[in-house]
Amino acid sequence: MTRRELAAGAAVLALSAAASADPLKTPEPKLPAAVKARLVAARRGLELCEKPNGGAEPVPELVRLWSRRVVDAEFALSSARPVERLAAVEAYLRHARAAEKSVRAAFDQGAGTMAAVLDAEYHRADAETLLAEEKAQQAG
Repeated sequence: MTRRELAAGAAVLALSAAASADPLKTPEPKLPAAVKARLVAARRGLELCEKPNGGAEPVPELVRLWSRRVVDAEFALSSARPVERLAAVEAYLRHARAAEKSVRAAFDQGAGTMAAVLDAEYHRADAETLLAEEKAQQAG
């Protein structure tokens, strides 16, 4: 076998390997530790806000804020399984509904503002939208 025949054979093998590879598929990058650290921090912040020191009532706005941060951090993890993503959004919706109820009760008793009520309504609707979008995406 001549060098020319060997080179031609190698070229054919290389071309067939390149043709079988998916040119649109890019390798998934490794997640930086910061992405995972953000999720850990968000979960710790939510836990702290849900159980404040001294037996005080949780501040609805802070619980909602940290709950949304957990959702955002979960979604940033491409390794998050669908069940984890869905659980994060469902928890965000529970927190948003509880915050809306608390803020509305405070407003009804003269201790809150209509702006706070509208903010709570917005975030509850945001959570409901995220949940509907996540369910639709998972359904295919």
